[in-house]
Amino acid sequence: MDDEICAQGLTQFAQSYCNNGIVRLREIFTPGTIKVPKTPTALQELESIHKVLDLYVWLSFRLEDCFPDHELAASQKPLCSMLIEEFLERFGWQRPRSRTIPPRRNLKSSLSSRALKSLNT
Repeated sequence: MDDEICAQGLTQFAQSYCNNGIVRLREIFTPGTIKVPKTPTALQELESIHKVLDLYVWLSFRLEDCFPDHELAASQKPLCSMLIEEFLERFGWQRPRSRTIPPRRNLKSSLSSRALKSLNT
């Protein structure tokens, strides 16, 4: 794993699970401490935190009793996403616009009008 923060989060989850049989999110993450990153390095850290929260949510679906802070983790993920987007918008990134498909032009059929009439009968 090339993401040090994710690796630490996974390791802490595993240690807490082995030692206590339960993993509390507040043991490794303090809600209310995340903010808009100011540097690309801080952006990467926030992205890693988002991955750790996502991992916690995923594990909470599989081991519900052992990862009881599902709602807390799930509520922090959109906050991380919003802060990441805010950083990117400050540095000139814009959300991709939804692409619309151009309307179809009337295409003339290569079939003759006589052939079309025969199809309709």
